Amino acid sequence: MIALKVFATTTAALIGIACVGSYPAKALWIGESEFYSWSEEICTAADAEQVDPVGVVFQGSHANGLGAAKAVQSHAGWAVATGDKQGLFVNMFGGGNYGCRSTTYQRASGSLGRFHIRLWFIPASKEKPKLKTVGTPHHEDVVAFPPCGHAVDSNGPTGSGFDWGRREVSERMFEGGHVAQINQYWGNTANFKQCDGDWAGSNGTGVRIPLNHAH
Repeated sequence: MIALKVFATTTAALIGIACVGSYPAKALWIGESEFYSWSEEICTAADAEQVDPVGVVFQGSHANGLGAAKAVQSHAGWAVATGDKQGLFVNMFGGGNYGCRSTTYQRASGSLGRFHIRLWFIPASKEKPKLKTVGTPHHEDVVAFPPCGHAVDSNGPTGSGFDWGRREVSERMFEGGHVAQINQYWGNTANFKQCDGDWAGSNGTGVRIPLNHAH
């Protein structure tokens, strides 16, 4: 089993996602800083790779998966709900009961050059107002030559596509009245080689966004 890469552990409140070791598999209590999705829906697939870093946490009485998806669509205008699924290890029912969870919902601003976010509801937070859903927002472009699908925008003076996507979600939600956001340094700064050969990684900052009403 391929392990999720672990970076600097935070003392921030935990959201219930597990890091799975390569020997033997065991879930650990860790914070947002260590979270990356898997390239395949089945987390234990032999050729699965770590890909997108978790950049946002929606939390509140309406922060289930559908609530988060509707909020992003309402405030950012990302209405496309299709795309490849990925996997993430999450706290399924509390305690140490972790499992691989496929993408719960996703939203994108289009199909070519676009903003895109995959969302995972944390089942262990199923009782209001503790609902939590995490997301991996990013901006990506279609690579035509050679054709390889989408590639997240590479690192640059203003950050990568991961940073751009996180800022876009945060700003649109803020403009829509979700103002009590908390920006934190989570340390998830791993760089990932995209299918166009460029590298992209987050600057390590994440944002907690309150979600306490329906959209």
